[in-house]
Amino acid sequence: FSYVKWQATAVTASSAATVLSSSFLLYAVGLGAGSVPVAGALNWVMKDGLGSLGTLVFTKAVAHGFDRHSKAWHILSSGLLDLALAMEVATFSSPAHFLALGAAANAVKGVSFVAGSATRAAFHATFARSDNMADVTAKAASQGVLFHLAGSTLGMGACAAIGQSTPLALAALLGLSSVHLLATWRATLCVPATLSRARVDLLLSSHPGEVPTPLQVARREIIPELPPLKRRGGSGASLVEGLLSLPPAKANEIARIFRSESHMAFVSRGEVLLALHERCDPESALKGYVHAHLLACQVKQGRGTVDDSAILQEAVRAVPGLASRLERAGWDLNRVAAEPDIPRARW
Repeated sequence: FSYVKWQATAVTASSAATVLSSSFLLYAVGLGAGSVPVAGALNWVMKDGLGSLGTLVFTKAVAHGFDRHSKAWHILSSGLLDLALAMEVATFSSPAHFLALGAAANAVKGVSFVAGSATRAAFHATFARSDNMADVTAKAASQGVLFHLAGSTLGMGACAAIGQSTPLALAALLGLSSVHLLATWRATLCVPATLSRARVDLLLSSHPGEVPTPLQVARREIIPELPPLKRRGGSGASLVEGLLSLPPAKANEIARIFRSESHMAFVSRGEVLLALHERCDPESALKGYVHAHLLACQVKQGRGTVDDSAILQEAVRAVPGLASRLERAGWDLNRVAAEPDIPRARW
């Protein structure tokens, strides 16, 4: 209920702001003067075309990591939408730059929609139970229509009261955008956390007994981890370099130990390197994260040499107990985040 409440507030505010900005876009091409001139109509079409092209280019370059950084991207998408709406309102004060401002606003809005829809899908997967993601998505869509209608009604009332005053429109937009961003942030705090390598490290380090619930962890993460500006994939090269930096006997030992495992973890030059097999399942990924945590503890304690076989067996023994505690706390062990910077390999 808390997520729906804050999401309703966010959608209502953004819908009202969208109606307001759209009105000023129409004023900028001459609707307020009586009819839309032909040049204004052509500018409108060109704005949409250039904006769509900008969306494709920008999304390919920047938009990534939606699963791991879903909350950060969701908040960022709201901020981008508010920025785009402000640019649309500004076109009325500078009609000579309508095409540039409108196309840029359309591109930013497109990126916002891509990020917003992708992260909402990740949220719906978190809320889904017994493979009913389609039902969750359908209910969210129907609720969204209701909230959009409420926001549109509010926006039409604001347009009637503001008229064609740009300062008043920007002031109203600032208020609506503030509500939108605040409600979006509060909604993300209501989305249960999923298991990731960082959260496994946190749970093992800070909660040796009973672990907190996914919702408790989510509410403690006040500021979500920001997505990287550059797309990062798992660096198989660093894994190979790490193996080559080891003495031949040590490298052969690691290859022997992990030959039948679904993950590989070892220490090279004081750094813990972790790789997952390309067919690694969530349970094996959890074992890999636990193993990497135990190796990191060894490094922090200044252990010069590490018994890889013993640490692996310790991880194997630790996983069932951790899995039992996680299940009691409500964690979904079938949803273990696949970290994009952890390489996938075949051996």
